[in-house]
Amino acid sequence: MTITDITVTRAGHFAILANGCSNVVVANAKILNAESINHRDAFNLISSSSVVVTNCVIQGSDDAMVLKSDFALGQKINSQNIHIMNCQILSTENNALQFGSETIGDFHDITWAHLQIGGAGKAGIGITSNDGSIIDGVTYDDITMSNCACPIFIKLSNQDRPSSDPHPVGRIRNISINNVIATHSTLFNRTNTSTINGWFDGTNTIIPIENITFNKVSVSNIGSQPASAATNDPPRTESWQPQSFGKWPSYGWYLRYARNISFTNCQAHFDINDDRPTVVVESCTNVLFDTFKADVGGASPYDMRFTNTLNFQVTNSASTSNASLRLLVTNATSASIVSPPYFNPADGIYAGTQSVIIACSATDAAIRYTTDGSTPTSTSGTLFSGPVLISSETVLLAVAYRGGMVDSSVNTAIYYYPGTFPLPPPPPAAAIVRLRGRIYSVHALRCPRRYPERRQHQRRTLGGAAGHRRRAIH
Repeated sequence: MTITDITVTRAGHFAILANGCSNVVVANAKILNAESINHRDAFNLISSSSVVVTNCVIQGSDDAMVLKSDFALGQKINSQNIHIMNCQILSTENNALQFGSETIGDFHDITWAHLQIGGAGKAGIGITSNDGSIIDGVTYDDITMSNCACPIFIKLSNQDRPSSDPHPVGRIRNISINNVIATHSTLFNRTNTSTINGWFDGTNTIIPIENITFNKVSVSNIGSQPASAATNDPPRTESWQPQSFGKWPSYGWYLRYARNISFTNCQAHFDINDDRPTVVVESCTNVLFDTFKADVGGASPYDMRFTNTLNFQVTNSASTSNASLRLLVTNATSASIVSPPYFNPADGIYAGTQSVIIACSATDAAIRYTTDGSTPTSTSGTLFSGPVLISSETVLLAVAYRGGMVDSSVNTAIYYYPGTFPLPPPPPAAAIVRLRGRIYSVHALRCPRRYPERRQHQRRTLGGAAGHRRRAIH
């Protein structure tokens, strides 16, 4: 099925609802579903596979571009081989890019690339498994966002839907997030901290979110919170919504019940002075911050807190004024952790065979990789000894390890071969959209005038004057 060159302005509840579909292309479409009086979701892609969404403007008052898996067709259906790229996306109330909330079937081989997000009342990037779904093998690259109440929200919960089909708690793992810039992170008086939160049954069982790698990711928060807020303890709930966390103890990142998480060349900023720490890590294992930059509040007593955490490392990191980041460590142990491996050429869209080199910044580190969807470890997977030849759709997972150090987090790359799928040229540099009776350019979209106190946050770039890299199209 191919949907091209359409404009939807009065869709009702959904503009596009595709359930149980395969071999779908949606290109050069404008879905203008942001008027909350009449409309809700823009594009629900449910239990579907082999889908390309490209060069579209996608707006919803509820979720904008959302992947789900429900029981509407009477069975669990997995989703895979989905690629969403070169789109301009806006959610005026909820999530811009989202997994969930209905997440019964599994998700694998999903890419989100070259996207501009103009706003989200909840998360800019939302990854939630709530009904037993395994979300495994996902990449995000080259994404800019503004006016998103929570830049990145990753949450594992147990809604147990449908109750007639009992299932275990799901998993979220093997996700790579690269080259993301979030600025002016607020919408409709909401501003929430970027979060990774696994599952805890309240007694003994923890199911961590694992193997999440961040590279050149800059998140932001409006700020203005006092140092006393650092003692806040977000409630442990089964909700998938960021606002259910109440008041966060940190402004940049909050990690709880997670394992094998790495931040490389990442940043955190606030618009207004915030005296909470930048990062709080609780009940986690193997967390690396390498070359991390952060704004520091004028009255903040410390900048990063590690509590009940096994194996953390902060290296080559500093405040934006180049002062050392101050750590508060409680019942936590530091360790030397291998940096995640990287791929050359990087993942992206290809037509011919690629000879992929997998390397690591750690001297003498060994690398193992898989191409069958299984998670490599220091004892499983193929030992890297020469270029990996890739000529078809491949999810490449790799881990680096070295004696005397903690193994790296697993890094994920997806090499996409479109085959016969058409890939139209990109859209114009800016698209004009209509939101609540006013006309906006997606690239210049800011908070509505009802909140004049929200000052414009200057865009920050990563990686020098050239900004962040773009995923190559070959």
